Amino acid sequence: MTAPQPTQYNQGQGTVSADQLNTFQQTCSNVAQLRTVIGLPGMQMFTQGTTTPGDGGARPYYWNSTSVGPDNGTTVIVPQSGVSGAWIAMVLAQTTIVTQFSFATGTSTAITAVFSPPILVLEPGNIFWLGVSITNTGPINLNVGTGFLEIGSTDGNSLQGGEITPGLIGVVVNTAANGFSLFVPNGAVPVGSAVASEQAPQWQQVLAGNNIIYTGYPSGRMLGATYTNTTGRPIYVLVTMTSTALFSAFFTVDGVNLFYAPQNAATQFSTAGAIVPNGATYLANVNAGTGSIITWQEL
Repeated sequence: MTAPQPTQYNQGQGTVSADQLNTFQQTCSNVAQLRTVIGLPGMQMFTQGTTTPGDGGARPYYWNSTSVGPDNGTTVIVPQSGVSGAWIAMVLAQTTIVTQFSFATGTSTAITAVFSPPILVLEPGNIFWLGVSITNTGPINLNVGTGFLEIGSTDGNSLQGGEITPGLIGVVVNTAANGFSLFVPNGAVPVGSAVASEQAPQWQQVLAGNNIIYTGYPSGRMLGATYTNTTGRPIYVLVTMTSTALFSAFFTVDGVNLFYAPQNAATQFSTAGAIVPNGATYLANVNAGTGSIITWQEL
């Protein structure tokens, strides 16, 4: 069959060919009724709702004779399981972003929002404004009527906690992440890792961010050995050393001597250290005798 040319018909005048009959749109009440109809090439059907007419799930479908599904109950409807042929929902042009508001209830890890008419299909880019009364303590899921899906940050990562606090938030449907993206938080603002000078850094990228504490290395560090900062943030290193001879302690970053402590007699202590940028190498040592570590601390 080739696609028939659009033709105007008047009641009682002329005849309608078999191919043209297939071009008329028929209407059914819901998806269950649509599933009982086996189509023909060129046929189009319109459902008045997903379950009942007017429930918000109304949409047009066309018959695809080669599709085998699977049937998902909304955009792909298969009359005969295992047999080629399915009703495929048509995507209509959308000139404006659809936004809706609802109050959400739940816990710090899962919230539910009820809309009228109900949300049956999540369309990419649709926005939901939600009034919330909870504070998230970490990752959180949202159900707007299509099941629980995660609310992530705009860079695709899970929320850490405190991004949602009582008040108004905005989320957008993110089909790439199979969930939602929080684009208007009312608590802490989630940001991606900064990679350029004028970008906002993550708290963990800041020296002493995330309430970092000093970590001691009584073993596993050696004087004269080169180490690399792979933490993803700047660190501060402080090393106390001694030696078997009169000595000075020094500390280098990327081969540059940044700290040179005064000379100390044998068996006395000397301390050296500096800030080490992410990715930089660092080394601590003494300039005479055989040195040893008293303490090695990294912030």
